[in-house]
Amino acid sequence: MFGATTMLRTLCGWATLVSLLVLAAGGCQRYGGLKRLVHLRAQAEFQCGEAETSVETVTNNTYRAHGCGKSEFYQCHRWDRKCANLTGLARDRARIEFSCPGDQITVIELSTFIFQVRGCGQKANYKCAMRGGVANCTTELGGSP
Repeated sequence: MFGATTMLRTLCGWATLVSLLVLAAGGCQRYGGLKRLVHLRAQAEFQCGEAETSVETVTNNTYRAHGCGKSEFYQCHRWDRKCANLTGLARDRARIEFSCPGDQITVIELSTFIFQVRGCGQKANYKCAMRGGVANCTTELGGSP
């Protein structure tokens, strides 16, 4: 009986130590969790280094990434850890609808999920958001040229 009690205490001690190490490791990175995913994605999309890219939390699952002269808005779905660049999604939709090259399109964030997009003499307002892990933009009233 003495051996079993000692073994149980040792296992509990190791489990506690491992739990503490896992919690501590989360603070070792500049960003953790979803914010880290946004940071990595923004680096790739902006073609920017880690030190030149920053991410700020807007709400519990929305972020604004800055770097190399760009600032874009991201939203993440917590359960499947997918993140969408909502600014880029609005730009891509306008590029198709306006038949306009992406470099001629400007996107202005009007509010958290509302973007005004202009290009090639056209204008539209889009509401972009993730629902159920799927990102989508819908046309908002008042955005037509």
